[in-house]
Amino acid sequence: MSENATACPSCGAGIIGASASRDYVAKLMAALSHPEPTTPIRAATILGRLAPAEAVAPLLHVLRGPADAYIKSAAAETLGEIGAQEAREVLAEAR
Repeated sequence: MSENATACPSCGAGIIGASASRDYVAKLMAALSHPEPTTPIRAATILGRLAPAEAVAPLLHVLRGPADAYIKSAAAETLGEIGAQEAREVLAEAR
């Protein structure tokens, strides 16, 4: 991406403006649905380190949705790191 880019070349999302007003965790949660496959994996990995409770629902959405196996694996690992009860139940079902 160029230094002067105003939108993501993969998804067209604006880089400046609305995204500047969101906090870091909100941006990471939004990145879980990015079309470039390594972006959701990186976002899930970082969310796993931060372990915010508000990330459980978006991660469950990824795990239950049509994402590829690598993205689902990253979401499952992150849910395990967060350790929310709802996540435990879904992970047990996924096994």
